[in-house]
Amino acid sequence: NVFAEGPRKLVMAERGDNSQETMLYSPLKTPTAALGEWGIGVAMYFSTLYKVALLLLIAGLITLANAIYYNSAEYDASDNRVSSTNPLLHLSAVCSDTEWVECINCKEDVYTSAFAKSVNSAKVFVKHNKCKGAEMDQSMVTLGALVFLLICFGLLDWYQRKLEVRFDENWMTASDYSVLVKNPPKDAKDPEEWKTFFEQWAEKQVTCCTIALDNQDLLKALIQRRIYKFELENILKLAKVTVNLDDDVQVRDAVTKFVEKNNAETRSCMATLFGYTILPLLRLFKLSPLKPEVLVEEII
Repeated sequence: NVFAEGPRKLVMAERGDNSQETMLYSPLKTPTAALGEWGIGVAMYFSTLYKVALLLLIAGLITLANAIYYNSAEYDASDNRVSSTNPLLHLSAVCSDTEWVECINCKEDVYTSAFAKSVNSAKVFVKHNKCKGAEMDQSMVTLGALVFLLICFGLLDWYQRKLEVRFDENWMTASDYSVLVKNPPKDAKDPEEWKTFFEQWAEKQVTCCTIALDNQDLLKALIQRRIYKFELENILKLAKVTVNLDDDVQVRDAVTKFVEKNNAETRSCMATLFGYTILPLLRLFKLSPLKPEVLVEEII
């Protein structure tokens, strides 16, 4: 429920608040700016939704000329098209104006239902489409609609970025009255000490004070090590090698034996070509696991 303040401004009512008359949000008349009460993401979502719907409607009107042409007898004069049970097919490029023509080298497995054989001779017939197909006029209309959408979506991206800043300025969030210290003293690890420090300048009080560890690089390294460990485990499983991955010595010995055995095997030309051309590219873009000997060095 919302309070109505003026012709366009809406304020979300608190739960249980009956001090004023409230009403439900209107799905058609509610401005997107009023949805900022639910968060900037909600307001941005519906703002984008409305504008994309409008752009697609305009693009549909641009291509309406093609639909009118495809629905005309100039494109398809067949009676089967007029009697179609699906009216949407009348506006599409579906062609029912066909004829059977002789085809010398045609095969049945290629044309399937559009294939026929003569009873009295060895002639083969296939269905031929008599419609004009894609003409320059229709192609230019479609191209115009595509260019229109590309330009409009580019402008929409620029406008939405500006709109996001405006929404953020209109609605107050926790980040608007929070202070982040990125370079604290190394020995300042007590939240109460920080709270006492900030309360010197607080008009009322410091609501919350936390200390976060700057260990993001460490967490990323641990996650990457786990990924490498999982990849090495899969490689050894495929080679039917059982090893305790927590034992560094055992892992290194198992990988050494695996590499020696793999190098001693005779490879085909295709496998060798794949190993020296495509596989390095896959590893470069992290689409394939690293070599076992490299994984060992990354894990241990």
